[in-house]
Amino acid sequence: MMILTAGGVRTMAQVLPEMNSDRRRKFMKKRSIGILLLGLTVCTCISGCSSQSIADVNEKSIQAEEETETEYAKKDVVIKEPEEKTHLSLREQAAPLSKGNRLLSRNETATYRGIEITVVDVLVADSKEEAGLTEEELAYFSGENGGEDIDTTRKHENWEYTWPFVRIRLKNTMNEEQDICAGQLELYNVYDDGEYKKVTKVSEGYSKVYNADYKGTSFENFVSLQPGEERIVTVAYLGLTKYQSKGYSSSEGVLFTDTPTLENVYIKTYAVGNVQEEEPLICLNIKNGKVVDEQ
Repeated sequence: MMILTAGGVRTMAQVLPEMNSDRRRKFMKKRSIGILLLGLTVCTCISGCSSQSIADVNEKSIQAEEETETEYAKKDVVIKEPEEKTHLSLREQAAPLSKGNRLLSRNETATYRGIEITVVDVLVADSKEEAGLTEEELAYFSGENGGEDIDTTRKHENWEYTWPFVRIRLKNTMNEEQDICAGQLELYNVYDDGEYKKVTKVSEGYSKVYNADYKGTSFENFVSLQPGEERIVTVAYLGLTKYQSKGYSSSEGVLFTDTPTLENVYIKTYAVGNVQEEEPLICLNIKNGKVVDEQ
């Protein structure tokens, strides 16, 4: 430690021997007090910093707890479904028809991957009993002779349903056996909107086939045809409501329009293979839920 004296700046070791005992004690006392004050100052600073740090930690902890409570509150919130819902009409849902999909008239024969497909007859009624099925067909669609009772497809007893049945002639023009999935011959509404036509599927792929093979298996809608063989099958399209839905009400349930589900119906001829191509569509002459005599 350096000390300023009359003789200049000197070290503590040089000054202390020259002091008498009283002066030496006073000097040491002042020095001790100075050191003590310095220590108190340092402690105060440290205490202040510590207090500030603790306050910061407490504030962050409270904030974290509040955020956690908010997250739990969000999880407990029950999102209620709206009391009213609206549905797009089938026309509003329609997608443009591919340019490769040719539209054929009721009496034309489509050829798809070596299979000729011709519509023989079209039946539409409010029930299978009123459709004009043969005894064998009606028995099959009532659960006899290996068939299934198609009435079980009705999902709501208060809804009105429509039952399209289409008799189709299938002919194998290939030189090898062909397995044809008649259940893939689905129904579409075709709309003439502007330059290009639009389509919406209405059958939803749920059907049963009379006079098919593999009964009692997962392939029961398949028809196995030898080269040159042809067969007439009857496809029943199931679960189609008579009118289109317009929405839902919490008090009334599903609400229906006055527009029939079957507006202008064609049948797609995709029945062979696993990759759908641009197949022709055959008109069934079903207009607004009824079969009409158009060619």
